[in-house]
Amino acid sequence: MLVLVIILLVTRRYLRNRFMLSYQKPRNDRDINAQPLQLGIDAQGAITINKNPIADLAALEIALKAELAKSRNGVHIYADQAVVYAKLQK
Repeated sequence: MLVLVIILLVTRRYLRNRFMLSYQKPRNDRDINAQPLQLGIDAQGAITINKNPIADLAALEIALKAELAKSRNGVHIYADQAVVYAKLQK
């Protein structure tokens, strides 16, 4: 038992010092304060970008390209619980 306790203590110290975090520096071409793009879909299938309604999928593609060209910091997708998952895959 004593040998196991010693092994545990040595291993614990090694594992604790082994994991070091490194943070990425922000890229200069991206505005840190920019809000992420908000893409929403409700239970009836209505699509919105930044709370502005989108008529159809062709208009969605055009609006997405235009918004992402503004170098947004990611996309947040908001979907109603009643939305069928297959609708989000399109």
